[in-house]
Amino acid sequence: MESPFGSCPRCGSKKLTKIYNPKVPVWESSWKCSKCGYEGVVEIGDGNLEKQIKNLKKWTNSVKNG
Repeated sequence: MESPFGSCPRCGSKKLTKIYNPKVPVWESSWKCSKCGYEGVVEIGDGNLEKQIKNLKKWTNSVKNG
């Protein structure tokens, strides 16, 4: 699934999968790049952190709930 929130710092791909950990807040989550295999944190795109976090929570819930 393509992440609307950032891109892989290694290869630039937006095909990222959230590595789910219920003990970690959404904005501190790790991601895995399906193109190059990178696992780790991804910087949020446009600098409007509050808006991006809200969208990320919404997107994460929609992915978890199918």
